[in-house]
Amino acid sequence: MLPITIMSIIVIAILTVLIFLFLLLSYKSILMNYMAEVDLGKHDDTIFDEYLKIKKEQKKKKRWTILFIIFKYLVLVFLICLVILSIFYKINGQVMHIGNNYSFVIASGSMSKFYSTEYEAELNEKFSNLKHLQVGDICFFKKAASLEVGHIYAYNADGYIIIHRLIDIVEINNEILYSFRGDANGASDVLVKADSIMYEYTGNNIRYLGLFILYYQSTLGVYSLINIIIIVVLLDRAYHVYNKINNERLKKIMEN
Repeated sequence: MLPITIMSIIVIAILTVLIFLFLLLSYKSILMNYMAEVDLGKHDDTIFDEYLKIKKEQKKKKRWTILFIIFKYLVLVFLICLVILSIFYKINGQVMHIGNNYSFVIASGSMSKFYSTEYEAELNEKFSNLKHLQVGDICFFKKAASLEVGHIYAYNADGYIIIHRLIDIVEINNEILYSFRGDANGASDVLVKADSIMYEYTGNNIRYLGLFILYYQSTLGVYSLINIIIIVVLLDRAYHVYNKINNERLKKIMEN
């Protein structure tokens, strides 16, 4: 994912303004042309036929209109929730505290598969029920009360949260240290002290939802979201103006 830098924000702003101006001018041009054609009576047959069709299927039309409005607002609420989650996870280093649990968005593929078939056989011989964590998974953790080899933990490495499997416990100079490794990595991590190990994986996760969160944290995600909002607003406005033009023309047709 591309980081959101000052330069990327400036580029997003410029592109968004240009696209907004293009869509706005196109929107006005199309509606003005349509309004001129309606005034000349070029769409009278279509407008009247549409009126008869709506009148005939009024109840059905009303039901679909209500369903469409509900769907539109559900999508809007879903997008808003995703944006809020994306911002929250970004600010808190991809972690969220929920009661006694902690949820993480998996942003790398270091736990997505085994590095080799030999390493897979080695782990399966030592441990059972091995689970992988895919990019975009939202995984749930709890406070690490005990440390067991084979389990997945989240530990602090110079301010970064690393989520890897504990593969060995060693003693060096009378100090107990812990060896972690990502299942997809070719080597173990730097040895970790016990006070750096924060959370233990509970085995629960939500697949793929985190992909949306990671996407909306990216430059492209922010850019696309802004443009989706602009397009939805313009389309909604155009729909209402289109109906207003047709209704005004229909009144004139009915009077004649």
